[in-house]
Amino acid sequence: IPLLYLIAMPVKWWKKLPLVFLFFVADNIVVAHWLMQYEVLKAALLYIVISLLYALPVTAAILVEQRRKNYGLYILPLLIGLTDIIHPYLTLKATLFTSGYIFASHPEYIQWYQYTGGVGGTVWMGYINVLFFIGLRQKEKRRTIALASLLLISLPVVWSMLVFLRVSKEEPQVRSAFVYADTIGNAAIIAEACHRDSIRADFLLLPESYFVNDLRERYEKNKVINILYAELKGRIPCLVAGVDAEVLDNEGNLSKELYNKEYSYKRYNAAIRYEGDSVQVKVKKMLIPVDEYMPKHMAYLEQWVENPSLNLSVDESNGNSLRLNKVNALTLICYEVVHSSFIAQCLQPDDGFIALLASEDFMTDTDGLDRYMDIIRVKAIEFQKYIVKSSYKGVAACIDNRGVVIASSSAGTTQVLVSDVACNYKKTVYHSIVYVIPFLLLGAISFLVVLSLKKPL
Repeated sequence: IPLLYLIAMPVKWWKKLPLVFLFFVADNIVVAHWLMQYEVLKAALLYIVISLLYALPVTAAILVEQRRKNYGLYILPLLIGLTDIIHPYLTLKATLFTSGYIFASHPEYIQWYQYTGGVGGTVWMGYINVLFFIGLRQKEKRRTIALASLLLISLPVVWSMLVFLRVSKEEPQVRSAFVYADTIGNAAIIAEACHRDSIRADFLLLPESYFVNDLRERYEKNKVINILYAELKGRIPCLVAGVDAEVLDNEGNLSKELYNKEYSYKRYNAAIRYEGDSVQVKVKKMLIPVDEYMPKHMAYLEQWVENPSLNLSVDESNGNSLRLNKVNALTLICYEVVHSSFIAQCLQPDDGFIALLASEDFMTDTDGLDRYMDIIRVKAIEFQKYIVKSSYKGVAACIDNRGVVIASSSAGTTQVLVSDVACNYKKTVYHSIVYVIPFLLLGAISFLVVLSLKKPL
């Protein structure tokens, strides 16, 4: 509402922009924690730059409004929706651009996301705010606006609830076991938990970066993983482990002091599947900007970063689907699940569900855990796939294709959870045309409402 008022208020555009910037400075306050790894002056500079970037869609709407009354107000949701697509490449910490995900705790309302995705939810929420705002400012059109608002809210929600209730439960084809871990690399605890609870499953999913492979041979079986696999072999035929693989690189891309010697190496964040003598590898491809790699256009920041574990390498030729006993699963590592276009690109016709390895220790004391879980639940709806998620210091869970959490970990010590998984091989509309539909539908709504409102606000 403050942003809508800024766009509509009858003052020169250059007087509005400082207020927009101050709004985003306040909205991005959670970024301050992330910037604490930098020196104070440099952190302040980055904070200003990030706030300016997020102010761009509102600035564009103000400039349009200056030339054509009402138009700036109605394109704002579309501009925010576009930024919703772009901002994971910057940071997820600006709350305004993930508003479509806040309904994930009530998945019965958002089954229509299989057509528009979470971005459609963000744009939808934007238009609801715009209509309420117009209703407050135009008394003579209040009834019309109230009816339009009611229809815009109720039609997708009612349809969604009907779909939610009518979806038939698929027969489970896979029994999954997945881990919540409060320590890293402790195979004995995992083996003990599996034996204590007599766990039998088609596969066991461990968290991201659970083991470190410093044998300096690409994806060689870690001795600890061998021991764990041998312990579980009678009960669980397939093991998927998150591994930080450090690989010698003759090209000398990076250098590291290890055991008092200087090595050139590459470091991969990988998921490795072990089944019998078969080893299959998936390398993380969508990395967190600055936190895990330094984009070329941001290379000047590299000298400011104190954390030497950045600059993960990517193997683009590496596949993304792993064979988990008898079913193929699209296997994602942490941040990859945020990018709908990446999932749509990688999902194969024979992938029955999604396996997700995550490490969330850096979000433990923030609302990031809940927001990340909301995003994952929406992805299950978007692609109509079960998602099995392991986690280090986060939430391990199994989520069905309606976005309902059917099994999850409670905070505490390391746990191994079990859940049945139903496979779905059908493509959703959203999977086929990612991001296009919400902008076509809601852009049409925008155009029609603008035509109907000839009186300036």
